[in-house]
Amino acid sequence: MTLLPGRMINAGKYRHQITIRNPATDASRDFGGRKGTGTTVATVFASREDWTGSELDEAGRQTSIVTTRWKTRYRTDILPKMEIVLGSDIFNITSVLDFDGTKRELTMESRKVVS
Repeated sequence: MTLLPGRMINAGKYRHQITIRNPATDASRDFGGRKGTGTTVATVFASREDWTGSELDEAGRQTSIVTTRWKTRYRTDILPKMEIVLGSDIFNITSVLDFDGTKRELTMESRKVVS
């Protein structure tokens, strides 16, 4: 455990090593889609909670959306426009919060669309 003034954080709960990156730029567009991977901002350890999931039928095609919450040590360089990469899965960050205002832990909410 890591000892912090006033509260202890269990370091073992951050068991997923994730990469946070900027998405590919518009300059790398190829026929309407982006190609490339974007630039890496950080590689950190985080906890993961799959929060909600839903299925849609769009144009005769089943689409699943999974909302995932990630928690990591506090950082100031993560923005909602970025992506989280875990293995071959890519999650689009929708919000970044210092949930309790202590600047100890950062909560990121993300969406993954699976077609």
